[in-house]
Amino acid sequence: MKIFSLQKLLLLSTVCVLAACEVRVEADAHDDENAANFVARVNDELAELRRESGAAEWVRSTYIILDTAIVAAKASEKYAAWHSATVADSLRYAREDLRPDVARALKLLTLSTSEPAPNDFAKRKELAALSTELGGLYGAGKYCPESSGEETCLSLGDLENVLAESRDYDKQLDAWRGWHTISIPMRAMYQRFVELTNEGARELNYADLGKMWKDNYDMSPAAFEAESLRLYNQVKPLYDALHCHVRAELAEHYGTDKVPLDGPIPAHLLGNMWAQEWGEIYDLLEPYPGVGDLDVDAALAAQNYTPVSMVESAEEFYESLGMPALPATFWERSMFEKPADREVVCHASAWGLDGGNDLRIKMCIEPAYEDLRVIYHELGHNYYQGAYRDQPALFQTGAHGGFHEAIGDTITLSMTPGYLAEVGLIESAATSDEATINRQMQQA
Repeated sequence: MKIFSLQKLLLLSTVCVLAACEVRVEADAHDDENAANFVARVNDELAELRRESGAAEWVRSTYIILDTAIVAAKASEKYAAWHSATVADSLRYAREDLRPDVARALKLLTLSTSEPAPNDFAKRKELAALSTELGGLYGAGKYCPESSGEETCLSLGDLENVLAESRDYDKQLDAWRGWHTISIPMRAMYQRFVELTNEGARELNYADLGKMWKDNYDMSPAAFEAESLRLYNQVKPLYDALHCHVRAELAEHYGTDKVPLDGPIPAHLLGNMWAQEWGEIYDLLEPYPGVGDLDVDAALAAQNYTPVSMVESAEEFYESLGMPALPATFWERSMFEKPADREVVCHASAWGLDGGNDLRIKMCIEPAYEDLRVIYHELGHNYYQGAYRDQPALFQTGAHGGFHEAIGDTITLSMTPGYLAEVGLIESAATSDEATINRQMQQA
């Protein structure tokens, strides 16, 4: 009797276990289906929100006035509220065994903002206003030398031209310092911006905003930091040597009292407001002077290139790779020049509005090689945006945080002397070792 009861109990237990397993499988499949439905709804909502916020950001960047600031801040606030609520809702589906595409979509949802707001109405509103105000101050910022009247106030573009074209140490220093005065009223606002975005990042389970940004490279933030350091150390010996060359050439031009041979290079002498490249002072740095004609600026001026024709040149390059022509709306809606009647953000950027169906660039183009190079780079963003426009909204972004910039930078490497000669921007492409080194120095 005991044996029979034990057997019966074991059989009953086995049936219960199997039933539980069956129920669990059904629950998992049901959860997976619910998660997929949730992602589908999020994609629909995100597409509409991006259309609205993108339009508001575009108008704000190309027409800096109080009214556009209000519209942009409201759109940003609305998106932030949606993002906070939707990410919180998505936690119901957080499991390790989700379908890969669903799991990826949920991760991208969390990362679908670069300025995470705290899940608090007042703080969200404050962050949206701060972000909009900071962008406006940057775009409309001007430096007014004390010895001049208001009519001679200089914009960022004007000051960049001083750094690029002048070879007068004091004028360059004044331009560099002048631009940095516009940040003084931004300082307290930016500090508060950092506090709020760090708080928002912590609510998304990141230590701070920096850790959140570093989580967008298909590796952990710690692995990203380690890989960045590895790559930095890989090129550091080359750039240590290049730094010595640049410093020596600048010391030769300005004097060792201005550029000591045993110290850092003054930032205002590199021809770039952020001291991030030296292309604009290549005439001072050319290793083999006169070997290989690389004066594209002169050719652009002599051939009467306009901002539009410079963009057309870049489009022709992409078409030669088998890419389609840019849509008519690109030419109708892009901003190629600084308008005379209003303030704008001149900093170059590529826009894929309406899910990549509305491609644009925003630049204040001048007939110079550096601007031509930037145009080729920016169109790389546009063509990438167009390539993924048929994807769901959450997947309408770079494969990871580095892809967009990598595409544009790779394209600019193709602007070789051979190509520049082919399109008539230099007379011929020299093939000597000296000419190659000159070209490499220009691109480095």
